[in-house]
Amino acid sequence: MSLRDIAKRLPWGMRKIAAFLALYRAGLLWGKQFAGVYDSFDDLRNDASEAAWAANALAHARVPKIDPATNFPVLIKEHALPALAVSLLSTMTSDGVRVLDFGGGGGIDFLNLTYALPVMPPLSYTVVELPAVCAAGRERWRSDERITFLDALPAAGTSFDLIWSWCAIQYVPRPLDVLARFVTYRPRAMLLVSIPVTAGPRSFVRNQVTGNIPQWVLNCRDIEASIAPGYRIAGHWSTDDDLNVDGTPEPYRVPNMSSLLFLPR
Repeated sequence: MSLRDIAKRLPWGMRKIAAFLALYRAGLLWGKQFAGVYDSFDDLRNDASEAAWAANALAHARVPKIDPATNFPVLIKEHALPALAVSLLSTMTSDGVRVLDFGGGGGIDFLNLTYALPVMPPLSYTVVELPAVCAAGRERWRSDERITFLDALPAAGTSFDLIWSWCAIQYVPRPLDVLARFVTYRPRAMLLVSIPVTAGPRSFVRNQVTGNIPQWVLNCRDIEASIAPGYRIAGHWSTDDDLNVDGTPEPYRVPNMSSLLFLPR
């Protein structure tokens, strides 16, 4: 008897559950199916649309989710970290806090900051994004001088107190070069959140199958070499994701995301 025949014999409720689990396992519900081991983005087709990403980024930078019971913003998981970091850093300087948000979309974490910290310390917030996203972000925040959008990294030697990046650096062609540039900004702290990290043989590119989006998986040794000698990995924690990586050879399977805290040596 085939699997299709078995499925037809299941009660309707069981069939729905079986179908849901099959889609989840295949990574087709949320586009989290990964396959392959490649040397660079040039080895893969990239179907990601800059215009679509810009529209999505702006949609998520309109209004934060508010808990009706407390009237406080609901900051999902690691998105609470920038508010905590800015609060701490504001006690260490009298000149205000300078934040670089790499891949910050339309300013979602700046929006979270404005709600999480009603008494905001002096703040300069720079978002680095794709040109279309920058254009949308400038329009969204045209009346707020605290936030700036750039479609390229600031020049080496520019100063920032905090470098924050959520689920972004793995989607650029040369992420280790970006890390090396971060070091030149001499930040007091760097937080890279929701990135795939491996202790395996080397850094490599894998394909996010749904959407054909190349993604770097960074080797810990390569990361440390990029930030040396001025910085060290001071914290490393992993999420509880269970990504479908069945299409990736065993030594390269990374089924969860990691977050890294970098501090000066």
